[in-house]
Amino acid sequence: MLRTPIILLVFAGCSSSNSWEVAHPSPDRLPSEYDYTIDVSLTSSNLLPLLPHPDSIAFEMGIGDSMQISDEFFSLSNVVMGPDGRTYIKQNHTNSIRVYDSSGKFEYSIGREGRGPGEFLRIGTFKMDRHDLLYINDEYGAKIEVFEKKEGRFTYSRSIYHKYNRAMDFCWLGDELFVSGESLPADMQNGELQNSGPIARINPTSGTVNLTFGYRYPSESGRYDLNLSASQLSCNENTKTVIAYSMYFPYIIGYSPEGDEKWRSNVVGFVSWEFIEFKTSEYKNPGLKHFTNRDIFNLKYPTQDISLGDYSLLQFGWTGPVMNRIPEPTPPIRSEDKEPRTRTILVHSETGELLHSDAYPPIGDIRNGRMVTYEIIQPYQILFSFNNLP
Repeated sequence: MLRTPIILLVFAGCSSSNSWEVAHPSPDRLPSEYDYTIDVSLTSSNLLPLLPHPDSIAFEMGIGDSMQISDEFFSLSNVVMGPDGRTYIKQNHTNSIRVYDSSGKFEYSIGREGRGPGEFLRIGTFKMDRHDLLYINDEYGAKIEVFEKKEGRFTYSRSIYHKYNRAMDFCWLGDELFVSGESLPADMQNGELQNSGPIARINPTSGTVNLTFGYRYPSESGRYDLNLSASQLSCNENTKTVIAYSMYFPYIIGYSPEGDEKWRSNVVGFVSWEFIEFKTSEYKNPGLKHFTNRDIFNLKYPTQDISLGDYSLLQFGWTGPVMNRIPEPTPPIRSEDKEPRTRTILVHSETGELLHSDAYPPIGDIRNGRMVTYEIIQPYQILFSFNNLP
């Protein structure tokens, strides 16, 4: 299987003329101690507590088309069930949120591609807050767009501008907004990247960054720390915990709202992406590229912020034969005899304890006594199943 290297970023600045290459993740750069560890390479058919059996289907609907259908499935990181009975689904290739009524009939779209108010360079995660306002993350636009409902439809209200060049996810504790990002703009006075953490606590009204925190995976040059430390977030109101799921590496960390680390947990069997940080004599600046096979993509989904009591939900996919060249202690995994399977983990937000099952399909949202799951069906449809909670 061929792998295509993708150049992510090249920064301007001074550097040594020596050529070098460093592979990430490097075992000596990852967290060394964990409060809890779980092995998801082991098959588990146990049904997790707090989750219903997936056969309790209330009704089903098929939504989708042939346009990049596999891309839609693996990027279906957001499905939100609104308190109004409508279902809100992100579509990447249109940069919009599609709205369906309770019977599965399409009603209207929210957002479009662009740089203006209510428009997106790349639509990311979206969530509803406790006031039923709709927040949509523009990953490359350095903003979160806020929509409020008027005459039965969500319309643009305002923009929250933050400091991240690429924002990966966000969540709330009360009215405090937490945003995770990959990189920050350079300090215009000295040309250096701002020294900050991958998670920011932001005033949702003004966009002011009040605090930055979080574990930083150290890159060789120091220019890619935040890129390699990108995380998805879940905020648990019961325990007042911000949970950061590493996007690329197999660890999960819980923080207090003040940014203090509460616990660390490790997921054995998650196949990390492979990043190569390099510098050549031809270029002054260090670069970063990544390798992964489409048939091993351990993509974490959904990025939906789902809390179940003191637990928060994480899912990721093992989509086929696994081959990669990450060195020990994460050796290459050969899984040609394994069926594609969704791994479901419940994370105890106060302690970091992990519970694991592979008996569940991808879960889009859990809200108001219902759970929505989804899967690819033929011909070219995504099947959404709505399940009543016991």
